[in-house]
Amino acid sequence: MPKSNESASPHPRIAVDLNDIQIRYSSEGVLAGAHDGDYENTVTPWWAELSLADYPDDGDEPTVTSIGSIRCFLVNLDSDTSAYEALDALEADLGAVGTALFQDDGIVERTEIFPSHAIIIDRVWIDPKYRGQRLGPRAVATAIRFLGRRRITVAALIAQPDGWHKMRGRALRDNRQKVRQAWESIGFALFDNEVLWLDATDYDEEDYFTS
Repeated sequence: MPKSNESASPHPRIAVDLNDIQIRYSSEGVLAGAHDGDYENTVTPWWAELSLADYPDDGDEPTVTSIGSIRCFLVNLDSDTSAYEALDALEADLGAVGTALFQDDGIVERTEIFPSHAIIIDRVWIDPKYRGQRLGPRAVATAIRFLGRRRITVAALIAQPDGWHKMRGRALRDNRQKVRQAWESIGFALFDNEVLWLDATDYDEEDYFTS
């Protein structure tokens, strides 16, 4: 949750104009492992596919290259089914985020307006050839605005570097700090030692990306 690999390559191998990235969103509306049908109305999985289209000069069809993906969950906090129970039943990491959302003095209580939805960022993957350009945070920022439109939303995630379970000591601390800084660059703030959050009610990624 989400295992960001954005810091894995300090210098981009293939430079990308952020405005050229296309993001396609999809949702099957079905939760794997959900035993209660009500969960489908409470927690909805979404995918965002990042791609680049190369348009040839001869007018032929463009070549589309996939460069990354995001998996996230849109949680309906107004559902009759307990959002915390739904999250906890699906995945351990989602349960940890649910605890942070709903505990006393938790994330929900810290928002200026009680949110109707929460967006949980679960996985972010960028092709190694395109890393080191903040593409992951930029795409997540755009996804938050897309999924949060016309909703009062809060976003949350667990920030861990890719391969963190194999790291020890200073290497783990340094990589966690890099990942945390990447999320802080788009407005997230630390809630506890692993969960970050963002009040996304009026979120605009242009506040964080000016070029």
